[in-house]
Amino acid sequence: MRDRVHNSIPGVVRRSYVLKFGLILLVLGVSIGTLGVVATGALTESVESTVLNDQQDAAVQEA
Repeated sequence: MRDRVHNSIPGVVRRSYVLKFGLILLVLGVSIGTLGVVATGALTESVESTVLNDQQDAAVQEA
């Protein structure tokens, strides 16, 4: 199992700590960015729904 993983990683990356560090930072950045986009979308939908309900309640009270 270890040999398969070892052979699938390019030699340049295996030898360079800077490349390993950079790749890890890239993966973390993409993961956090994706999580942020998903959370922002969910929050936006929730806020829009709440505002719409508040507007409908205000319209009913005025009528």
